[in-house]
Amino acid sequence: MLLRIELAKIVRIYITQIGDLKHFLDDVGEFIEERNKSLPERDLDAGFLKKYNEVFIRIPREMFFRMVLIYTFAIFEAFNKDFFAILFKFKPQMLKRKRDNFISNNSRTIKYEEILEFKEISELYEYLSKKEVEKFCGKGFDKLSKYLLLRFNMNLDSEFTDWENFRGMYY
Repeated sequence: MLLRIELAKIVRIYITQIGDLKHFLDDVGEFIEERNKSLPERDLDAGFLKKYNEVFIRIPREMFFRMVLIYTFAIFEAFNKDFFAILFKFKPQMLKRKRDNFISNNSRTIKYEEILEFKEISELYEYLSKKEVEKFCGKGFDKLSKYLLLRFNMNLDSEFTDWENFRGMYY
C-alpha cells in the first residue's frame, strides 16, 4: 500500500510538471500570435515584414521548441529515476537475479563493510535501489530501453509505437 502511495506521488509530481509546461506553451503561443497581430502592416513593406517574421518569430520559436523538447526529455528521465528508485526501495526482491546480461557481476557486489555502515535495513534498500537506478537512468534512452527489455521483458520498440521517433528527437 505504501508503495502505491509513493508511486502515485511521483506520478502526480511529473503530471503536474507536464501540465505546467503545456500551460507555458499555450501562453507563449498566444503571445506570439498577439505579437504578430500587432505589427503595423500598413507602414511596413513586404520585405521588412518577411525578414521580421523570419528573425523574430520563426527562429526564436524553433529555439524555444528545442528547449521545450529538452525539458520534456529531462522530465521523462527524472520520472524514470524517481519511479524506479522508489520501486526498488519498496520491492528490494526485484534487485535479486541469478544472471544479469545488462551489467557486469563486479558492479553487483557489495562489501560487508559497506553493509554494516547502515543502521536500518531500509537504508540499505534505499542505497541499493539508487545504485541500481544509476546504472541505466541518465545514460540515454538506448540504455533505458535495453534495461527494461532485459529486466522486465518490456520492449519499447514494439510496445510504444512512437518510441523510434521519440528516441530520434533525443539524439
